[in-house]
Amino acid sequence: MQWFKQLRVATKLVVGFLIVSLIGLAMGLLGVVNMARMSDWTSRIYNRDLLALKAVQDGNINLLYASRAQIALLSASTMGERATEKALIEKSFAAVDERMKTARESFQTDEGKALLKQFDQMLPAYRDRMLKFVELVSRQPLDTSQFESSVFEESGALLKDGRAIEDAMFNMVKRRDAGAKANMEEAEAVYHSSRLMMMVLVLGGMVVSVLLGVFLARSLSRQLGGEPGYAADIAARIADGDFSTEIKLRAGDRGSLLFAMKQMQQQLSSMVQDFKSAAESIASASREIAAGNNDLSQRTEQQAASLEETASSMEELTGTVRQNADNARQASGLAANASET
Repeated sequence: MQWFKQLRVATKLVVGFLIVSLIGLAMGLLGVVNMARMSDWTSRIYNRDLLALKAVQDGNINLLYASRAQIALLSASTMGERATEKALIEKSFAAVDERMKTARESFQTDEGKALLKQFDQMLPAYRDRMLKFVELVSRQPLDTSQFESSVFEESGALLKDGRAIEDAMFNMVKRRDAGAKANMEEAEAVYHSSRLMMMVLVLGGMVVSVLLGVFLARSLSRQLGGEPGYAADIAARIADGDFSTEIKLRAGDRGSLLFAMKQMQQQLSSMVQDFKSAAESIASASREIAAGNNDLSQRTEQQAASLEETASSMEELTGTVRQNADNARQASGLAANASET
């Protein structure tokens, strides 16, 4: 991690925030993906299971309507009632075709296709037999006691065929119900796994964020050597020329900002002491030089006075010599005059 220690503080903070952001992005993406999966399963349950289930149930209900109309034909007291029941039978079969067309797309497995094949084989035969029964009843008198025996035989056979188709449709309902249950269980499994993954990511993100924050804080603290406010206070004291404040360092601290500031404080204090000593030495030398100058000045004045006295003496001596010379000339003149006499 030496390379990380060499990064600038701003870069370290950016890296830390980027890691936390990536964790948040991962949680967000996972949430979106799982929401999409949940939406897919919900759509599948509704479109493939519930709608198909409802369509088959509606088809079964219309078959019951047809069976009820079949029985009502036997007790119809007017031709109008027979026509009404006939129309109801035709309408019921049309509704069965329409509803089963809606449900076919949901039976794509082998078992589902087998159920559809069975239904497709039974329904046309049942429809044809039902229409023939309607025609047979329409030829009968309104008095039930005068019906041909084949009418009742055919009615019983139709009821038996109808129950067989109802059983086939009930199996189709069970198949769709089982499919809906399986899809629901799978959707619940996706939900639970997604919830677990989200909880793990959230807790992991919290742990990573806390650890990253502690790591960055300790890294910055090691670089500073203490709290930023304490370092700023020490720097202000040094800037004001106060080198007496004791800088507290952590045990083993040899590379922090506070350690460097302590060294700077000690060096500056030593330099100031050296400057004071040098200044005192210079002041002492200046005082000695001033005293020597004063002494030299006094001696010079004394020498000047002596020279003046000497000059005065020389002048007196010169006058005396000059007077002696004059006296000597006079004596020499007198001597010359005496010798001439």
